[in-house]
Amino acid sequence: MIRKITFLAIAALTFTGCTLPGFLRAKYAALQITTTPTAEVFLNDERVGETPFKSEKLKAQDYTVRLVPKEEGLVSWERTVTLQPSITTVINFEFAPDRQSIGGEILSLTELANSEAVEIAVVSIPDNASVKIDGQPKGFSPLKIKNAVAGDHALLVSAPGYKQRRVDIKAVKGHRLTVEVQLPKEALLTQEATPSAQTSAEEEVESKTPSSTKATSKTATPSAEIKTPYVEILDTPTGWLRVRSAPTTAEDNEITKLNPGETYPYLESNDTGWHKITLPDGTEGWISGRYAKIYK
Repeated sequence: MIRKITFLAIAALTFTGCTLPGFLRAKYAALQITTTPTAEVFLNDERVGETPFKSEKLKAQDYTVRLVPKEEGLVSWERTVTLQPSITTVINFEFAPDRQSIGGEILSLTELANSEAVEIAVVSIPDNASVKIDGQPKGFSPLKIKNAVAGDHALLVSAPGYKQRRVDIKAVKGHRLTVEVQLPKEALLTQEATPSAQTSAEEEVESKTPSSTKATSKTATPSAEIKTPYVEILDTPTGWLRVRSAPTTAEDNEITKLNPGETYPYLESNDTGWHKITLPDGTEGWISGRYAKIYK
């Protein structure tokens, strides 16, 4: 699922380059915070209001920003943020019942020595997330893009086992735009295979299959008679799913490709959403948890 974040003004983010009005430039920095749902805002342990929060009269310094959701059952968020003079820092977060499921981003600008240079830096949780700008792959986080084009762009960050996030950004001449993205972890799809479910499925197949073909129908795929735990390959945008020798998206670690609907013995999962499976020849490999369902 893609989360599209439209800030109350990307215009507010840039303030003509994220800069403040002239009479504030000498002393102040600005901070803009939006959250879902509403949260109390604390700066250095002092309550300063609720979201949506905006202040243009903050000292340019480090702040411990703590956001406490007003809805029960959701975890709070805390980070140290450096506010720069004449710059608006934008924070947007969506709360969840656990820290791994929180998603959001922090956007800030840093002035460059070259007034004509344009840079975009992307940092993410987790690391090694895929980064696309305006639909074009740019690499994996952490990533710094020099010689970027000034203006509006669509930034898409994704990783196996996590929900994608899209952020509308604006790159500004003479500045590096840093986007820190936290991807919410995607809930693993699990299903307990019960004897009754297995029996009813087999009965349905038999009722629709001629008696002369019943024996062959159960041995047609490598996953016939597979025992739990196992994974089923789900539909993918490409029509197939890569198996990799390690739980990363490196280009040189592809072992083979699997088809949707196939099932394979399940071995384990890691904390970044990859599943380890066994292939028919005994080889072990890793697949993205986004396109697989575990049966235990």
